[in-house]
Amino acid sequence: GSLQALPQEATSIALNSLPLVSGALQDLNRDATTVDVRAMNLVSGDLKDLPRKVTTLRLEADDLVTGNLKDLPKSVVSLNLLEMNQVVGSLEDLPTSASDVCLYDNAHLTEDC
Repeated sequence: GSLQALPQEATSIALNSLPLVSGALQDLNRDATTVDVRAMNLVSGDLKDLPRKVTTLRLEADDLVTGNLKDLPKSVVSLNLLEMNQVVGSLEDLPTSASDVCLYDNAHLTEDC
């Protein structure tokens, strides 16, 4: 399947270990406020492609997702990035709204939980 098949009214999206589902972050509902995408080997995109209203974001072991922390939506309050080895940036690049942050086991990010 594809992320494009998700209902467009879905504002809370959780996808975990679905190795045959493909798509790009830009295919997610633009009004989504919760995005939880884990171990989705065929999901690609850049952090700047995330819905701009996201307040809760968890990305884990999504090998084709790239980007810089400075491109995260300014609405993010809760952020978990784990094993996101194509993501770069520093803690100073996080949105000022991010108050609940966990960065763990990422190749290019300083750990902070």
